[in-house]
Amino acid sequence: MPGDLDGNGSVDLSDAIIALKVLSGMKPAELVTPYAPSGSDVDGNLRVGIEEAAYILEDVAGLR
Repeated sequence: MPGDLDGNGSVDLSDAIIALKVLSGMKPAELVTPYAPSGSDVDGNLRVGIEEAAYILEDVAGLR
């Protein structure tokens, strides 16, 4: 599922936290690399980036 970085089957604030940690240079425990898990990448570059963070926040806010 696009945006589901923690692999729990839904897109929620925990996914946004993971994306923001990666963007800030932190290495979150939930994700061992900056690479997006299979199926969660939203822009096709296979990395967690600003696109994933924006997508997740829009989804959580009900804008998607």
